[in-house]
Amino acid sequence: MVRTTRVHWFKIVAVLVLAISTVLAMSGTAQALTRSQPVNVSWTFKSKELGVCVTFSVTGKISYTAVQGPHSILWKDQQLKSPTLTAKVHAYNKGRCTGSAKLRKISMGQFWTGYACSFNPSLSASAPWGVGIGGWPSCGNRKRAGFSSNPDGPSAVFHQFNTGARVSFGDHTGATKANDPCYGVFVTATAYRGSNSESFGINSGSTSRKVCLPA
Repeated sequence: MVRTTRVHWFKIVAVLVLAISTVLAMSGTAQALTRSQPVNVSWTFKSKELGVCVTFSVTGKISYTAVQGPHSILWKDQQLKSPTLTAKVHAYNKGRCTGSAKLRKISMGQFWTGYACSFNPSLSASAPWGVGIGGWPSCGNRKRAGFSSNPDGPSAVFHQFNTGARVSFGDHTGATKANDPCYGVFVTATAYRGSNSESFGINSGSTSRKVCLPA
């Protein structure tokens, strides 16, 4: 009798487990994956007038959580963390960048928003970063998050460290993985050598670079 009862309960438990699994499968229970996407993009500015080339690079990472549902994917908690802007100076010689050179000082900034002109995510930033309207390559004026600094030299390498800085992007929903959100960054700068200066910006070659977040 006892043995029969145990077998009966085992069958009931097995049926319940199968039923619950079927319901979860049919409902398409969301799966959340926490990820981090590295940032490593660069530009090279050649100034015949100053006799220098300046290579700018932005490095850091964007952390986020991708929630995969039955019919869509939600990207949330998207944060750009500690993005570092570096400028390395080289000598300019007949169109080529060779050896090293120094600048007296440099003013430089980095700016972030959606990569496509039609993608305008909500933005927030921790001080000293700010969010405001400004120019963007090929897109006119847009809302962007950014920060500018003015490191002095003379030096061949300049850094804009942003340890602890945060830029947050609003939640994004896409129908498939093909709808991964892509964010853009571009830099501006004014280089000073001796008593002369020249600027690098939207009208002088600073195009935006793309950073996408795979699901």
